[in-house]
Amino acid sequence: MEIFEEILAKLEIMEEACKVDASIVEDLDGLIKFCEDKEQEWVSNEEIEARDAFQLFHATRNSRLILNKMKKRFITSGEMHDNPKVVSDAIRILPAIRDICEILSSISEKYVTPEILSFLSKKLRNLRNLASQVSMLPSLEEEISGLDKRKLRSRFNRIITNLQAKYIEMQGLG
Repeated sequence: MEIFEEILAKLEIMEEACKVDASIVEDLDGLIKFCEDKEQEWVSNEEIEARDAFQLFHATRNSRLILNKMKKRFITSGEMHDNPKVVSDAIRILPAIRDICEILSSISEKYVTPEILSFLSKKLRNLRNLASQVSMLPSLEEEISGLDKRKLRSRFNRIITNLQAKYIEMQGLG
């Protein structure tokens, strides 16, 4: 994804100049929009097993929420005296977000393997650890705000039903 290279190049220039360029907010909005679109794709996709779709949704949503925290820090960097720390923090965390977005972009709904999901899960843990270290990890309130709880409950119920059916099936074979 070329946008990441463009943003990282801008960030390096900002880091050298020790000054935030406000145009970075527009670039971050593009990434946030990408994540929003992917979130909707995973929530509405009936072709993927619900538990797999949830993992993809979760990784995408976390990436978006962290990008939103980054964006807010850039917007308030002057008044919060967060310049140039926000730039170095963004440089540190953006490659982890890029890794997740590249995985999410490359996944075909007909080819979601446990190995891919495991790899994505490790990448997400790494991203969340980094985000925590640079004060960009969303709070619990931020993580649950804006969720369509009815739709998620429906998807969770499908996951539970699928797991129960598989458990019963396994019991019958044992």
